[in-house]
Amino acid sequence: NNQLTFATQGGEYSYHALAARIAAGDEQVTIDPKRKFGEVVKSSRSQHPGLGVIAISTVAGTVDDSGKEIVRKRPSALPPVVGRVDVPIELALIGSEEQAIEDMNRHGVKCLAQKPAALQCTGYLSERLPWIKIRYVGESTEAIKTVVEQGDRDHVAIGPSFAASAMGGVILGPQQINPEGSTTSFYILQRDPRESIL
Repeated sequence: NNQLTFATQGGEYSYHALAARIAAGDEQVTIDPKRKFGEVVKSSRSQHPGLGVIAISTVAGTVDDSGKEIVRKRPSALPPVVGRVDVPIELALIGSEEQAIEDMNRHGVKCLAQKPAALQCTGYLSERLPWIKIRYVGESTEAIKTVVEQGDRDHVAIGPSFAASAMGGVILGPQQINPEGSTTSFYILQRDPRESIL
C-alpha cells in the first residue's frame, strides 16, 4: 500500500481529512494540515504533498474563500481537479465543559466558527442562542482546539460532532445543529495525475 499525504484545510478531525480518506480508499493517508484554503491549493501544486482537498459547496452555498483561491491564479498554475467527494456533515456546539444551552444565551459568550460552518447553523443559533456572538476563525478544528485550551464557559465552537471528544471537548445540546441531510462537496486536487494513484 502507498502512503498518501493530503494537504487539507484542517487537521485529523476535520471533514476535509475525512474527505481525503474517502478519496484514498484503501490507501494509508497522512494529513498535512493547513490553516487557509490558499495554502492547500499551493501545496497541491508543489512536489509535496501534491494532493489536496478543498471544500467547494455546503448546504449554505458555495464556499467563497475556496472558490477564490481556486481561480485566483492563472489556470495553468492550478493543480488538476481529479475527483469530487460528497460528505454528510454533522456540526455541533462544542465546549470545554458541560453547560445547558439556556446558560449560553447571554452577553459575553463567544462562538468560534469557520464561516461556512456558522452559516449552516444560522437557523439553530438565531432560534436558540440569539445573544451569542459569532467570531469567525480559519477552520473548525482550530476553533475546537482554542475553546478547549480556553477552558471556560464563555467560549464555544462549532465543529464536527466526531471531533468533540477526540479533541478533549464536549458536545453542548444536540449532536447536530446544522440542517438534516447537509452535505459538503470537496474537490480532490492533484499536481500530476500520471504520478499517483488517484
